Amino acid sequence: MNIVLKFKQDGSTKRTEKKFQASFLPAILFKRTLQLNKEFENMSSDDMDEEATDTMVQYIVDVFDNQFTLEEFYQGCDIENILPKFKECIETVMNKFANKSKELSDLNQ
Repeated sequence: MNIVLKFKQDGSTKRTEKKFQASFLPAILFKRTLQLNKEFENMSSDDMDEEATDTMVQYIVDVFDNQFTLEEFYQGCDIENILPKFKECIETVMNKFANKSKELSDLNQ
């Protein structure tokens, strides 16, 4: 899974793209993903606040193994990409676990 953030260079108005890759997803992320999935499952846009947004963004930072900071994410990510990237991270972790679970159940049949 990849993410591209756009950063301003010192004194410039031009943004430079930087690509990050989440190549290793530690098992602890699965537990955290389950918790966040429950927490955000029934949340509407009216429920979103600064704390909820920070929780989502910190999860993205964690999925990408702290290759960028919370602040760098906020500075480099377009606002319309926050929720889609959060959902992509959740789905990637859940699907990776589900695929392995299916492989194990297929072996037992």
